Amino acid sequence: MSRREFSRPIHGSPHHVAMTLALLLLAVFPRLSAARTDFIYTNSFKLSAATGRTGELWVAAATADLDSRTSDDCICLTQTTRLAGVVRGNFVSLSQEIILTGRVERNTRLLSAKTIACNGLIGGNLAAAAAAGVHLQANSTIRGDALLLGNNVITEGSIGGRTFIMAQAATLGGRFAGNVRVVADDIVVMPGTTVNGNLVYTTQDDKQVFLPTNAVVTGHLVKKSLPRRPAESSSGGIPLVRNLIFLCGAFITGFIWIAVMPAVVGRVVYTLYRAPWWSLVSGLVAFAFLPIVITVSAATVVGIPFAVMVLSTYAVSLYLGKIAVALLLGLLILRRKTSVRLGARLAALAIGLLLLYVAAAWPPITLMVWMAATVYGMGAILVALVVPGAPPRPPLSQSEHGTSQAQPPFPVSTTEESENKEEK
Repeated sequence: MSRREFSRPIHGSPHHVAMTLALLLLAVFPRLSAARTDFIYTNSFKLSAATGRTGELWVAAATADLDSRTSDDCICLTQTTRLAGVVRGNFVSLSQEIILTGRVERNTRLLSAKTIACNGLIGGNLAAAAAAGVHLQANSTIRGDALLLGNNVITEGSIGGRTFIMAQAATLGGRFAGNVRVVADDIVVMPGTTVNGNLVYTTQDDKQVFLPTNAVVTGHLVKKSLPRRPAESSSGGIPLVRNLIFLCGAFITGFIWIAVMPAVVGRVVYTLYRAPWWSLVSGLVAFAFLPIVITVSAATVVGIPFAVMVLSTYAVSLYLGKIAVALLLGLLILRRKTSVRLGARLAALAIGLLLLYVAAAWPPITLMVWMAATVYGMGAILVALVVPGAPPRPPLSQSEHGTSQAQPPFPVSTTEESENKEEK
């Protein structure tokens, strides 16, 4: 990681930028070329002080205790990672909890669902993101640049390069050899802190940072405001325009999907109508576990093509899910007999999308509406593509003779119609 990476300005909401940077940590893996690579998958892994590893080491386990020396890069996918030994190359860890008291001779990239605690030596750059917080303890030494993201970030050690911190609360202590950039709601500078450069900070209100009498900043103490968003009108003009743009984009995507793959769309809508609970359960399972499958597959190197394929399917299903739900809603609202005309399908899609976006415009239920539509639709897409079956039972409409007859909410193929007749 070069020093120039920290010189680029970061715009937008701190929380949005933090989310983006945290996700990018996983994409910036160290080099994969090594003389030897060991892949270890176990419940608990311990590299004792009496043994060592040559070559690159990949570990997938519930817990990983690294108390010895590894001669190359080390990548850990665990619930808890403890590094007390020496990593001669780069160190990457994706864990719930990370404790680093040893030494990493090159760059370190850490992503944690809970906390990261560092009280060791990192010879290169450090990029660390944790949901709860990041703590660089008093004996920690970072010889390169540091990127720290978390709800609560505390620095007490020494950082030899430039530092960027983004958090809800940031506590600065220890020694900084370069410029420091902090974006946080609450910023505290501890007594004895030394910054050999500029200290530039940003808060979302009028809070000021005050230096204790024995704190030293050799450069300038500067408050930098975030770019202001355009003022919204009392009628909510900007959100309305944004939602209209998203609605038009969804309609165009749905139009292409229906025109190119009408049979697939029909099967998905049938699945939604006939098996809503099956679609919900399938969507919840896919929404929760497919990201884990993608991460584990990508970590095995040989599974990267499979991970890319699953990721593409996951992303497409997430977006098309709401379109399928909107189409079914529109067809049920119209309550008309089956029509093979493309115009009727597009009219139903437009009505359904409008209904979804109007419902989601009310802030208290926005997340609930989109989550329900996405999960239901994604589940129906996956079930329709993976599980073969007969067309579902269609909704009721009035026949020409006034009797209730079953009419599908979307045109079916000739084969499906014949199967329906045989069942009757």
